[in-house]
Amino acid sequence: MALIEWDSSEKQLRLLALLQKDGPGISINFVFETAIRYSIEQRYPATRMRYFSTTTDLNTAPTYAFILEEGIASSIHIRPPPHGHDLDLLRSSLVELIEKFRHRIENDENVLMMSDAHTLNMFHEVVSTYFPSIVACSPSSPVELFFMTDEQMEAASKTELPSIDGFHADSVDVDRDATTIHENWVHSASLQSTTTYVVCSTIDLSARLRHLPSSVIRDSSTGEACAWMMSSVYGQCSNLFTIPAFRGKGLARLAELHLMKQFISLGLRPFKYIDEDNGEVAAARRNVLWTQWERRREADIGLVESGTAPLFYTMIKKK
Repeated sequence: MALIEWDSSEKQLRLLALLQKDGPGISINFVFETAIRYSIEQRYPATRMRYFSTTTDLNTAPTYAFILEEGIASSIHIRPPPHGHDLDLLRSSLVELIEKFRHRIENDENVLMMSDAHTLNMFHEVVSTYFPSIVACSPSSPVELFFMTDEQMEAASKTELPSIDGFHADSVDVDRDATTIHENWVHSASLQSTTTYVVCSTIDLSARLRHLPSSVIRDSSTGEACAWMMSSVYGQCSNLFTIPAFRGKGLARLAELHLMKQFISLGLRPFKYIDEDNGEVAAARRNVLWTQWERRREADIGLVESGTAPLFYTMIKKK
């Protein structure tokens, strides 16, 4: 079997149109909807995004679709089918996909793989069977998906940014803010950081802040960054953080709303992943501007069989 590569703007738009035949606004399309737009706009020059899928007659959605990110950071995102897996097709697709991406896996320190539980299990099976030089190097980590519906996006666009005495929302100044953001990243280690298990150097961080939507809340008296939120080339909002000395003032919610408004003004759907054991899950559930993905929500309307969410992250590397 030969995977199809969608290697031009026209082809990528065609791929997205095919994927959207499975239904408008379904969660498994969120990443492709944003990533393809960023690719066409050349918004994030730090990486090259390559798009593949299983064969299709060009009138129906392909069963599987894949994104390979090559650049400062390397990653693989796999879109599962909405109506149940074809495990034989998945296995053969992954063998071909890993072979295409072997050079990155064997040369990069780590490569991130993101997909649902079924795909993750098959990915591990394929790696251990066909690619003995490659190993999964971190436990799989499930995350919960939150997103904004069309109604919530409209409500957020009309919501005024709250006024917090002594602080204001601002754009990120990369030269001024990148070091502060990196040093306060909760999983920072030497010159590498991760929050959603994405290894991110200071170079990658600066590129994300420079080219992708982000938000910072400043102390109005000093101009220093006190809270922030950013986003990734895959489109998810991430890395919401408040410096401990400034917590309890509502700065995180202000940073998030400021970023959401940017997404909405660009015509992008805000969505985010939160680690299952993160206390922020409960706060997001209470926020009327967010909807939590629930398996039954899409299953009830005939989309996405049980087991395709939540999303799992895992890291792979050469042994």
